[in-house]
Amino acid sequence: MKVFSLAFLGFAAAQQDGNPNDRIAKIEAHVLTLIDSIPVESNQFKQRYTNRLNKVISLAKDSMTGDNCHTINGYGAKDEEEDVKVFSDTDFCKLNSQINSALSSFARNWACIGRGKTHRQVVRRARKIKAFYNYRQNCSV
Repeated sequence: MKVFSLAFLGFAAAQQDGNPNDRIAKIEAHVLTLIDSIPVESNQFKQRYTNRLNKVISLAKDSMTGDNCHTINGYGAKDEEEDVKVFSDTDFCKLNSQINSALSSFARNWACIGRGKTHRQVVRRARKIKAFYNYRQNCSV
C-alpha cells in the first residue's frame, strides 16, 4: 500500500511540475513576496521594478500555449535544473535570482508563440530586471 501511495505522490508531483499555469502562479506568488519586502522610497524604485516584472510575466503568459516547446526552442531534453523549483523566503537577493531563474526556465519550456523568439525576449528582460534589483538593493553578484 505504501508503494502505491508513494508512486501516486510522485506522479502527482510530476503532473504539477508539468502544468504551466501552476508554475507561473508559484512564480507570481514569490514575486509578490519580493515586492512586499521592498521598502517604499521616494525615488519610485518599487513601482518601476513592479511594472517591469509584470510586463515580463505578461509576455511569458501571453506566449503560452499549454504545450511544452522546450525542444522546439532549441534546448536539450534535460537542460532543466532542479533549483528553479525551490525559493528562499529570507534572503531577498537570492529570491530575486531564483525568480529570474524560474521565469527563464518557464519561458524556455512554455513560451511557444509570439513575435520572434519570445522565450529569448523573456530571458533577456528578466536578466535586466534582476540586474536592476541587484544594483538598487546592493546585492552582491
